[in-house]
Amino acid sequence: GGGVRYDWIVSIKGVAILGVLMVHTVQRFELPWLLKDFGISGQYCVQLFFIISGFLACISAKTEFNEGRILNLHSYISYLIKKIKRLIPALWIVLFIRFIINIILKNGFSLKNMFFSAFLLNGIYLKSNVYGNWYVGTLFLFLLIFPFINIFINSFKRSLYFFIFSIIFCISTDFILRKLGFETGWHFYFWLPRQLPLLAFGVVLYYLQDFSLNNIKNILLPVFFYSIICMIYSEHTWINQTHILYGIYGFCTLYFILKEIKNIKLQNLGKRSYELYLFHFIFLDLLDFLFKTFKIPNNILSYLIYYFILLILTYFMGNIELYVIAYLRKIINYQIKCNKHAMEDN
Repeated sequence: GGGVRYDWIVSIKGVAILGVLMVHTVQRFELPWLLKDFGISGQYCVQLFFIISGFLACISAKTEFNEGRILNLHSYISYLIKKIKRLIPALWIVLFIRFIINIILKNGFSLKNMFFSAFLLNGIYLKSNVYGNWYVGTLFLFLLIFPFINIFINSFKRSLYFFIFSIIFCISTDFILRKLGFETGWHFYFWLPRQLPLLAFGVVLYYLQDFSLNNIKNILLPVFFYSIICMIYSEHTWINQTHILYGIYGFCTLYFILKEIKNIKLQNLGKRSYELYLFHFIFLDLLDFLFKTFKIPNNILSYLIYYFILLILTYFMGNIELYVIAYLRKIINYQIKCNKHAMEDN
């Protein structure tokens, strides 16, 4: 939603992308513990994207299937094509550029992992998430199944049931895998059951729109404080999935701040957040090479320089990519019209 009603969502996406860039920068520097910990906390900004994606998935599904259209094979394929057209172009451009950079810099790379990433299968083959775009693969799996979930969710009450189910599913699958002898650490952090509660929380937020702003605050404030308590006593609570707690806490905090504030700069970042998320991995490769080649000292100043260069280059490239894709779409649409006219003439 690009309307005024959802300005706060675009602003939160802007904050989220700043956090993602921050954590990927801070990992490269030796910094004082306070600055290091603050930077590492940016890893939970990906969870903000999942919450927002759950919210936007509801808007998309209601538009696709609830306005005189039913869910059938034709409408489902049409829905998927729209999602793939949104996700694939920027992803393929980034993977191709990173492929070339890896060849030039003689870095190691895996064609198999690139294949899984390119066709949005890295949400299934978790070990292929070496190119950083794991969020895209996990999100795509959710988008695949959400039209069917959407059939059963048509009220705030049912969205709460879905959220509760998602938490139980997340914890139980983790427990079962551990009992079966699987190490549920790094790779399983990427998979859909681990992130499903955040997507489901986004669905709850969609149905909260039917409430007044005061009622929304009355609902979110207890969630906000409970998530803080759980984070403080995470080892002694019924839920030990800290990424869920931090994600919900971060979202509630930003919601209360940005719901009433319109920040143009944050919104400009938020509108391009998907492209920035993908393209910043290119410049991480290049900046790592340059900082290593020129033996840039490992200190706070270098960290700040790295971060701002990364942000500026990524934002610039994201803008270029939008214009390129828009131009390519015009060419494709023009070609389709020409072919259609040619068929009609024949």
